[in-house]
Amino acid sequence: MARRGYRRSYALWEETRRPTNTKQQTLVAYMNAICYELQPFRFASVEWSQSYYRFKNAIRRFLMETLPWLCRSVFRVIRNLTSKQWLWIGGILLYYVAVRIIHELLDAGPIVLILTALIAIFTIGLGDESHNENRVSAYSVFNRGFQQLMGSVDAENLLQQHVGGGAAAAFMGVNENNNDNQIVGLQPAARPPNDADNEE
Repeated sequence: MARRGYRRSYALWEETRRPTNTKQQTLVAYMNAICYELQPFRFASVEWSQSYYRFKNAIRRFLMETLPWLCRSVFRVIRNLTSKQWLWIGGILLYYVAVRIIHELLDAGPIVLILTALIAIFTIGLGDESHNENRVSAYSVFNRGFQQLMGSVDAENLLQQHVGGGAAAAFMGVNENNNDNQIVGLQPAARPPNDADNEE
């Protein structure tokens, strides 16, 4: 048994092969056949009554349940905002308007945004307030005195681990008079005797 829609597709492609067609009729037949094959679904296979029922239920659920809940949530958030939060929102809006005006007048909007980001990083981002004393940034360049997180690894720590720390550095200190680049504490190896020394 042929699949649903197979006969329609077959009939459209047969229409393109009809020898009595003019060039224009053949082109139109090809367009009809290709457009039919490119359909994401066959409209004849859609059960419109069920689709309409689902769509109507989804719209009703959105209007009767989701939209009122969303409006109540937004209203609750707006009602619970403090005066400080309203000042922040007003400041952000004023900053946005100022950046737009500066950009229209001087074409300097990106520069203002970059400078604002740098100022925010080196002021708010440092976290040097009294209630943030125990908080340290992962990037030591942003901390006072370049303080590092406990357990972080830098070049000095790696050098101490691989060389052996302070004792190894004192033992392997370089000789001040640079005697053939000999290392202090190590004796030069004895030269093996050769035949020329025995002859003398």
